[in-house]
Amino acid sequence: MSLSRKPWMAQREIELIDGLFMRFRPERVLEFGAGNSTLWWPPRLPFVREWVAVEHDHQYADAIRNQADEKVRVVLVLREKYQYVYPPSVKSKVFDMVLVDGIYRVACLEAASTTYLKPGGVAVLHDTARGTYTMARSFFDHHTILCEGEGVGQRWVHRGLEMFWNNPPRERDRQPSIYDVWGLTYVG
Repeated sequence: MSLSRKPWMAQREIELIDGLFMRFRPERVLEFGAGNSTLWWPPRLPFVREWVAVEHDHQYADAIRNQADEKVRVVLVLREKYQYVYPPSVKSKVFDMVLVDGIYRVACLEAASTTYLKPGGVAVLHDTARGTYTMARSFFDHHTILCEGEGVGQRWVHRGLEMFWNNPPRERDRQPSIYDVWGLTYVG
């Protein structure tokens, strides 16, 4: 199986994610749903030291693993929800950024909020226009819609990006400085 390297996203979404990487400069990234983004970003980001991609499809995981940068570790898991969201080799680690673009997206965002994200880390959800994902906002102190989205991937229409983050425990009662630094609009 040969994969193109460009993520299956609209160009605007790729540019926004590029901006998030440049702003937050994560050293450790967790990605739910391995894909072209797993091939695209790690070699372009020298500050990323570890990229863990969780994937449930055996053939797809092998194809990604065979083409990925050396800092990428593809974790093959069963399609069962708990195994996907909390793979044994990942569940005790913390990450600077979590990208969610696979299955069980709401559960993955909940796990990002409670288990995987270090203080000051961010989670990014792709295809946010699907209404079933709005409940994930309750897992975080803050969220912002980065774009409503547009564009067509190989088989799906991709609609939107949303970013989520929690205040560090000592700052729960104030808005984080991310608004000043990035110029984001507060959405709840």
